Amino acid sequence: MENLSIFAIFDGHGGQFVSDYLEANFAKSIRERLQKFASKRRLSIWQAPGAKDPVEEAIITEVLKIDDAISGLDPQFTSMCGSTLISAIVEEKRYVTVVSVGDSRAVACTAEGKAWALSRDHKPIDPSERRFIEGAGGFVSCTPEDVERVQGILAVSRSFGDTYLKQLGVLTALPSTIRIDLKEKKLRYIIVATDGFWDVFSNEEAVKQASTYLRGSRRGTWHQVAQRLVNAALSRGSLDNVSVLVLRFNC
Repeated sequence: MENLSIFAIFDGHGGQFVSDYLEANFAKSIRERLQKFASKRRLSIWQAPGAKDPVEEAIITEVLKIDDAISGLDPQFTSMCGSTLISAIVEEKRYVTVVSVGDSRAVACTAEGKAWALSRDHKPIDPSERRFIEGAGGFVSCTPEDVERVQGILAVSRSFGDTYLKQLGVLTALPSTIRIDLKEKKLRYIIVATDGFWDVFSNEEAVKQASTYLRGSRRGTWHQVAQRLVNAALSRGSLDNVSVLVLRFNC
């Protein structure tokens, strides 16, 4: 697959082993999977009516394969160490696929200037996530001073690594995905950020803030816009680490 760009943020917890592994392997693995997929697709373009987009299916398959590879590593590094993922994969400057595992988030600014959430947070407080956990024999606990946690341990309901919880069957790395045809849905830009940013910014506030940084006398480059969003989150008192990417589209 030609003209493929992969942007991703890996937000680690319990150490950096898993996030380091993803940094070294995620983009390479996804690129190889999509190149193989493109070669096979040239031989057969048939798709069952109502089936999930085959590009999304290929990405989902590779994400789970990556997590399986992590599970096969030394458990002293992966048992209580994990990472979330938020990624935007751009093909031929026409399609963008957002891939989410955990509570990092991607939000687009549409051509009309509106905020559009491209991912959903995978947290134990979500009713569907809680049903999966409890259906697998697990539990979600919360104290007045804390957030909901899987088995009283993990504040996200999907992640890479965290093999102790994977062995219990209460955690998965199954990603949420959405694939957008940029000819059909015009986007100005996408904000991709860790939960430390979204803890202090709503989707609408983030788009409004970024758009403000892109106009007027203090108009900045896209890199500067991302840095200003990080600074704004820190000034609002975010207590978590904050990483932000801003991806521009021709609209």
